Amino acid sequence: MKRRELIQKLAALGVLPYIGEFDLLGAQAYAEALKKRKKTLLVIFQRGAVDGLSMVSPLGDSYFNKDLRPNIILPTDQLIKLDSFFGLSSAMSSFKSLWDKGQLTVIQQAGSHSSSRSHFDSQDYMETGTPDKKSTEDGFLARAAALFPDHEKAKITSLSVQPNLPRSISGDSKSLSFNDLNSFSIKGFGNSNTTASDGFEAFFETALDEVLKGQNKNSLKLLEDFAKAKKISLKEDYPKGQLAPRLKDIAKIIKSDIYIPFIVTESGGWDTHINQGNEKGTLANKLKEFSDSITAFVNELGPRIEDVTIITVTEFGRTVRENGNRGTDHGHGSCFFVINGNLKSKNIIANWKDLKKENLYEERDLPVTTDFRDVFSEILKTQFSLSDLSKVFPDYKVNKLGLYRA
Repeated sequence: MKRRELIQKLAALGVLPYIGEFDLLGAQAYAEALKKRKKTLLVIFQRGAVDGLSMVSPLGDSYFNKDLRPNIILPTDQLIKLDSFFGLSSAMSSFKSLWDKGQLTVIQQAGSHSSSRSHFDSQDYMETGTPDKKSTEDGFLARAAALFPDHEKAKITSLSVQPNLPRSISGDSKSLSFNDLNSFSIKGFGNSNTTASDGFEAFFETALDEVLKGQNKNSLKLLEDFAKAKKISLKEDYPKGQLAPRLKDIAKIIKSDIYIPFIVTESGGWDTHINQGNEKGTLANKLKEFSDSITAFVNELGPRIEDVTIITVTEFGRTVRENGNRGTDHGHGSCFFVINGNLKSKNIIANWKDLKKENLYEERDLPVTTDFRDVFSEILKTQFSLSDLSKVFPDYKVNKLGLYRA
């Protein structure tokens, strides 16, 4: 067998190292190898309803002006032009590097068609995948995980790194949740006075995680894997804040080669009713920490970002018009970001109409022109080869977006 043929076979099996793979294989063979490698979806939920118009502003819309937002609109010179119409907040300047490399897609006017402006209900509807239906018990990612051919053999299919198990992965017996790797401490791991099996038994008896029940052999191996992940060293500088420590733990898990298809985490504090600010202030500070954390994470992964898709979502957007407290109230459509190494370059998905009152949802909010189920469906189909998503998003006809390169 020739060396080139061997390299191609190794790539098809997903065991070829990432570095230099493109140069060794050539574009076509590399693309085919890429499709066969295991993929991960990371969902980052911006809880509290972020103002999508402040993240990505419509520079080309003359109706978006100081009459609508006298105190909180970003000056034109504080926007980073993505194209002739849309500009990225200067607070999110770190995202420009991802945009320039073709790793970032903007989906403006995205969200759920539910009319609810309740944080709790809207988050619930999005995570169960069934807007306005309160009777759904499990999460849409849990239903997606159950469609995997090797679901029964998997040690773990979904992980949340946040204080609570989110609805999106609830219902799957292979789901695991912890707040951070350090708190996921097992007696015996890294302790020379106790054996690993003793540590597992002590942990098992507390029944902290459903995924560990009744799977002693697999669970012990999983605990050992996470213990090793703690020791992974990271090279990027992460900002201070809520999101960065969670992304650092997720980076360690991915870099330690623990395969988990779905990983979810969250960032809170986006409910800006009062003193939202413009290029400076409460929202700008949050956006900088948010984007800097994600950019550091992407840079940390390096070439692995081709196998990891990140999506940022929020339950709904905020009002187009500023309120009397120099903030914004609960709205409808917002802005999502999708990040991956194989996206269509410099792509903005938006079915934009100018912000005349008659074009707004209920004459006050951004409309939703891209349903969140379309975004997730395309990721699940393209990256995980899940063709029939009727069980994931029941009673919904999916629309194709075209996120990824062919």
